[in-house]
Amino acid sequence: MPIQVDHQKRRAEIARIVAELASEVGIEQVTFREVAKRAGFSTMTVAHYFRDKKDLLVFTSSEARLHAARRVRDAIDSGKDLLTCLSTILPITKSRQIEWHTWFGFWGMALSEPQIGSERRDSMEAASVLFIDAIKAAQNRGELPKRINREFHATRLQIVINGIASLAISSESTWPPERQVDLLRREIKSIKAGTR
Repeated sequence: MPIQVDHQKRRAEIARIVAELASEVGIEQVTFREVAKRAGFSTMTVAHYFRDKKDLLVFTSSEARLHAARRVRDAIDSGKDLLTCLSTILPITKSRQIEWHTWFGFWGMALSEPQIGSERRDSMEAASVLFIDAIKAAQNRGELPKRINREFHATRLQIVINGIASLAISSESTWPPERQVDLLRREIKSIKAGTR
């Protein structure tokens, strides 16, 4: 009897390997051969699940985005404060550092590759909605003033988190988790205070 393979699980497993490789050697160096070798598959197995490298990279970025969004949504649904919700995105664990390496490499390709550019735009739109929802939940809990402009502050917090992540990925030793969270805390505090 043939072995039953969960195709979505296999695709997710391959994406995880792609993300790990991208964080180690750079996204440009990721090949079907290297992915297959790391996974213990044949190159044909990887090619069965993905048309080409672009398809592989788009799926990998999308998977990382969905994992991050799920963490934020779970925190929002659990009634966590805004700092806790948004801290789930910061690169304060090894797996989140890998996500950010993947995204930064992917974003660098977005200008020259239409398929990748399209995923990047989808990612930005989804992040904007997610951040607005996090702010709305914080307002509903009384954590943030009702009068603030959600869209403006969602963009502001996205920029801050992207900036923190770029610094933390570039210089892990000078941007430990505590420093990352503290900077985000200060930014949220200034929104509460209406100082910016």
